[in-house]
Amino acid sequence: MDWMQELENRLQARELFQLSIDGQIYTVDARTEPITFTNEHGRTERFSSPDQLETALQSWYENPVIVLI
Repeated sequence: MDWMQELENRLQARELFQLSIDGQIYTVDARTEPITFTNEHGRTERFSSPDQLETALQSWYENPVIVLI
């Protein structure tokens, strides 16, 4: 399973989880609306749907190494 499929599964399950993008840790909280995406410095982005988060990740990073923790 690739990272996108695992991300989709966790978002659909409405989980709180972390992921590493190029060595930086981010927290994703999909338990409530909006979905929040917070970096290790506390900056938070909010998304109204799993698709919006996935699209943002794909557009923000070029060839990232992403690991779901």
